[in-house]
Amino acid sequence: MTYALLSLVPALVKDLPGRPEDEDLRTVLREYAFLPDKRRGELRPEHKAALAWLKRRPCPSST
Repeated sequence: MTYALLSLVPALVKDLPGRPEDEDLRTVLREYAFLPDKRRGELRPEHKAALAWLKRRPCPSST
């Protein structure tokens, strides 16, 4: 399921200003965001901006 989400999330978030590259989005999701708190390591500095950008994006609407 995680690998399916890694493919879907970059496709679902809009191409808004400052959008990180798809590979950066997948990396931050796989290595940090999709992990339980107790399994998360330190977020690498190069991925902090990608995670912050992703958190500001609204979920796609089903309408």
